[in-house]
Amino acid sequence: MKKITFFLLLFIAIVSNNFAQLTITTGAGANYYVQNVLVGTGVTVSNITTNTTSTTIGEFSNGSTTNLGLDHGVILASGDVVNAIGPNNSGSAGNAIGTGSDPDLANLIPGYSVYDAAVLEFDFIPLSNHVQFRYVFGSEEYPEWVGSSYNDVFGFFITGTNPGGGNYVSENIALIPGTSIPVTIDNVNAGNNATYYVDNTSGSTIQYDGFTVVLIAEADVVPCETYHIKIAVGDAGDEVYDSGVFLEANSFSTDAVSTGIFYSNLGISSNAVEGCTYATVFFTLPDLANSDIVINYTISGSATNGVDYNSIPNSVTIQAGTDSIGIVIDPIADGIPEGVETVQIIVQTTPCTTDTIIVEIEDDNPITADFTHANSICAGDILDINFTGTAATNDNYTWNFTGGTIISGSGQGPYQVQYNTPGNFPISVDVISSNGCNTASDSSTVIVNPVPTATFTAESPVCEGDISNIVYTGNGTVNDTYVWNFGTNYTIQSGSGQGPYEISWSNAGVQNITLYVISTNGCVSDTVVHQVMVVDASTPGCCIMPHPDAGPNNNNICGLSYTMQGSQPDPGNTVIWSVTNAPMGGTANFSSISDSTATVTVTLEG
Repeated sequence: MKKITFFLLLFIAIVSNNFAQLTITTGAGANYYVQNVLVGTGVTVSNITTNTTSTTIGEFSNGSTTNLGLDHGVILASGDVVNAIGPNNSGSAGNAIGTGSDPDLANLIPGYSVYDAAVLEFDFIPLSNHVQFRYVFGSEEYPEWVGSSYNDVFGFFITGTNPGGGNYVSENIALIPGTSIPVTIDNVNAGNNATYYVDNTSGSTIQYDGFTVVLIAEADVVPCETYHIKIAVGDAGDEVYDSGVFLEANSFSTDAVSTGIFYSNLGISSNAVEGCTYATVFFTLPDLANSDIVINYTISGSATNGVDYNSIPNSVTIQAGTDSIGIVIDPIADGIPEGVETVQIIVQTTPCTTDTIIVEIEDDNPITADFTHANSICAGDILDINFTGTAATNDNYTWNFTGGTIISGSGQGPYQVQYNTPGNFPISVDVISSNGCNTASDSSTVIVNPVPTATFTAESPVCEGDISNIVYTGNGTVNDTYVWNFGTNYTIQSGSGQGPYEISWSNAGVQNITLYVISTNGCVSDTVVHQVMVVDASTPGCCIMPHPDAGPNNNNICGLSYTMQGSQPDPGNTVIWSVTNAPMGGTANFSSISDSTATVTVTLEG
């Protein structure tokens, strides 16, 4: 008996080790693997079915780091697909899945019993006259069971109209190149069709002991008709060692032409713009052309060929050995406002489908970036800045307000910007149109004038009729305007403008002295207030009284010259005169004394 034991390799869905190797994920389901991985251009699919479990079909990737020959695609196996992950550290990796036989596989290998058949089927409509897969078949049956009673097999079976006559009925198209021989263990190995065989006995990235080179399964078809395809792989002879087929991503395709648009600067605009950006319309084949292929198309749309854009032909040719060609839609900057115009390219991409490519052309609209604001303001004021240019609100704005703080505003504006420091400050704006094709800028300067201060000193208290000296101590200039208010019942003894002032009041009480300053630039200071206490003249300590010996004229002599006459108590002695109650904050001085006449004149100062 061939297989006494086998290893059930417990790998997780994604495996890594010290070697670069394959990665495999499972669980997404057959619909996903067919629609999103396997199918390429020129094919539409439907009615996807499978008899497989979630572990016998999966998606492989990272194949470019291995010797598989395919980088990415779908794997279908007669056991757990993760058994395909290398290194090749077992000659008998596999497990039974219990799905039984498949009649189409059995027909390929008469005399063998088929086990663990994994089958994936779906309908498809080709959009061209040729359909193909790229694949690799691998197996753990290699190499020791070649030519024995074990001959694992797989096939691609197509059903539908044969353009050469009649119909395909489950016809296998997975054949050794140039033959009608199916790909099986016995048909491709080191001794038979060895050109197509890879010995992986000591491989470090794939578990299967051997596999084919990349082969192509292909068939001629009738475009636009519905076909059925069945992909199947199975064990032959027993149900232990695994085999699998790797199907390249997007390789199930036809020769349909695909189209696309490339814009010269997607970061600027997704349209073509007169004099700025252009669009390139591409026509692409799924493979390199074996001979020159002419692509004919119809040109329409609201834009005129050769007038609104540089002239383009009605056809292009994909040269042999290449797979694509492009035409450039390059708008002409005519300076005429025309709104958005369109170019339509209608191309027969397949015998049963057409594609319409639409390129929109925008006008090249020059923009301006003008703005207005007051030429000068006072420190602490808020400057209003209003955009007056032709740029649109959805264009891109970069403002510079050196020395200012934005209070409100964004984008185009308007802005309110506060300036607290005197000086000359630049303001600028740079604008890029929303399509990126036009720019504009503007700049100016705002003069921020200093605000004067209104600080001053005022002597207080003073007596009725006495003078208070008022001195300005702020930063204003003599040319500024000084708005004083000295209260009521006052007399300006001296002073004007900035001052200093000498002020007296005729009524006792509290006098509020206020000042604000208006600079020559119109900047107004805060109002400063000082209070001056005016004392009644009869208040003790406010007015000076003579010494009691002054005689009958003992009365108020505040601020006056007064002659005092009195007796000399002791002949030959000097008369001693004194003055009491000197004025508040002041002094009293005798201006003259005449002892001979015993008459003194006292002038009080202070």
